[in-house]
Amino acid sequence: MSRKKLQPKSVFDMPTEAHVSFFSDPEEQENEKDLVLSLSLEEIEFASEQPRDRDYITDAEIDDLVPSIQKHGVLQPLIVRYKEGGDYELIAGERRYRASIKAGLETVPALVKNVSDFEAYEIALIENLQRKDLNPLEKTAGILRLSSQMLNLNTKEMISKFYKLTNMSQSQTHNVVSSPEWQEINIVFKRLGKEVRSFAVHDLPMLTWPVELQTAIREGHIQPGHGRVISKVKDPEKRKQL
Repeated sequence: MSRKKLQPKSVFDMPTEAHVSFFSDPEEQENEKDLVLSLSLEEIEFASEQPRDRDYITDAEIDDLVPSIQKHGVLQPLIVRYKEGGDYELIAGERRYRASIKAGLETVPALVKNVSDFEAYEIALIENLQRKDLNPLEKTAGILRLSSQMLNLNTKEMISKFYKLTNMSQSQTHNVVSSPEWQEINIVFKRLGKEVRSFAVHDLPMLTWPVELQTAIREGHIQPGHGRVISKVKDPEKRKQL
């Protein structure tokens, strides 16, 4: 089945809306319409909005899964949602999907969820974060987007709120993030092993670094700690050499 090539959008182009349902207790999220089905790989299409950049899913990542899938099959179902017209949209499990194709499978187990666009993105982000599949830039952009949704702000407004925290004392910051407005965000950050002020100071600036520096981090050539030092070099040629 032919598929048109999807053009991923920047996280800054995505709409915002307050949705925090997938951070609550999984037992509270049981949905009578959720089903595990055996689906043909040809019935499943990629989602246009994903936390992870497909250009940085390597062949090695896919190839590592192939022997296990050939021997045992796909043990953890893919997560999909039904689309009008009869096909399904992949929410989470792209590596398993692509490895299944390489392994010669025709069908895979899939959990079909009845969710909105926003909820589908949240599920994809959470699974990727839990499996540590995101590079630091993708993780930062994804957390920023979720924070924007929770406060019902656009990403620029959310960035401004985060940066205000960096100019506050520790006690002032504590008072702000303890307010009702920030309580849900605090819960999310704790589950992700993050601290709000540290995220604002150390992670958020990555989204404004020069393109070549961001590319080096996405491709795993350097770590964010290296990037923080290199980003302070103003001369573009010296920065590239570093």
